[in-house]
Amino acid sequence: MIGIENLLFSAYTALSFVLLLVAILAYRRSRSSKVLILTGAFLLFFVKGALLTLVLFLDLMGMLELLLAGTAIDTIALMLLYASTLRV
Repeated sequence: MIGIENLLFSAYTALSFVLLLVAILAYRRSRSSKVLILTGAFLLFFVKGALLTLVLFLDLMGMLELLLAGTAIDTIALMLLYASTLRV
């Protein structure tokens, strides 16, 4: 039986991958540095989703380490999202 966390992490990873693809296509079209920063944020969200999925299936690290790694990735991604809104 598939647990709800498997479905949620899979959905998170799939959504972040789709947003990453959209951001890559937007950057290829506009060549804007702001869109490139936004693409980096979505890349980090995808990396976090892949990390969560791997840890869930392979049991690679404890929950505390996973929480710290996820929080660090989210913090950097949020800073990138904020940076993409700055007027420079």
